[in-house]
Amino acid sequence: FGSGEMVLESETKPLLAAGFEAMGEKEAKVILHEGRYHQVRRMFAALGNHVTGLRRISIGGLELPEDLPEGEWRIVTEEEKAMLFGNFAGGYAPDGIDRQNYRARVGRHINTTSIKIMSIKTGDQAVDFTLVTKTAEGPQLVKLSDHIGKSNIVLLFVPMAFTGTCTTELCDISTGIKDYEALDAKIFAISGDNPFAQEIWAQKEGITVPLLSDYEHEVAKAYGVAYEQFLPEANLIMGGVAKRSAFLIDKAGVVRFVDVKEHPKDMPDFEALKQAIADL
Repeated sequence: FGSGEMVLESETKPLLAAGFEAMGEKEAKVILHEGRYHQVRRMFAALGNHVTGLRRISIGGLELPEDLPEGEWRIVTEEEKAMLFGNFAGGYAPDGIDRQNYRARVGRHINTTSIKIMSIKTGDQAVDFTLVTKTAEGPQLVKLSDHIGKSNIVLLFVPMAFTGTCTTELCDISTGIKDYEALDAKIFAISGDNPFAQEIWAQKEGITVPLLSDYEHEVAKAYGVAYEQFLPEANLIMGGVAKRSAFLIDKAGVVRFVDVKEHPKDMPDFEALKQAIADL
């Protein structure tokens, strides 16, 4: 990070030296002098780590207010614009931007913040997300936090639709869904397939568990279950595919059970999962 010699894959010029400060086992603070948000992820990936969340705490000399809620923004003052953009505040805009319609914003959201580089484990707070599911009424959004507190939640990550082991797993879960309902648990299955393919798969195989589309693999990465390469020995080198895994989240939003399988043919321990739910 500090060498000024790091060259990212597909880039030709090295990044400027960046500051790095460990803030604890799971967090670090990085000071960048150039680059886009996603370059932080790529920098950590180049060192064998994985970023699951980012929070921007300052821009130049402007500190972001601690009381600014996640996902919110405010208009930058004229003084702040002068500090951030120099001559831009005096009347010119970058090429392609209409100065009269330009409003500089300072914001905070899930992709701009302090850095986490560890997988989710038992006792952690569940990472919130919003994903698409395809229903008879059309695509619908499912936000995890909307369901926390209403029941216990089981997240089942599966690698791919239309594959044998994934079909067997979710058909078995669908058949035995009443066992989970009796334990006050709602199940969501997550894969990287698009929601329309998931719907066809569910209709073909009789899968009744809600299927959520993690098309950009962000949720699998946030939960630390994304393969760097799926099955390179079978020439399936695509990254981001979810490892077969199970997470139990209680009504307080705390993860109470984790079972992550490295090989895609291995199943989570569903008896242990049921026992964990019963123990809540």
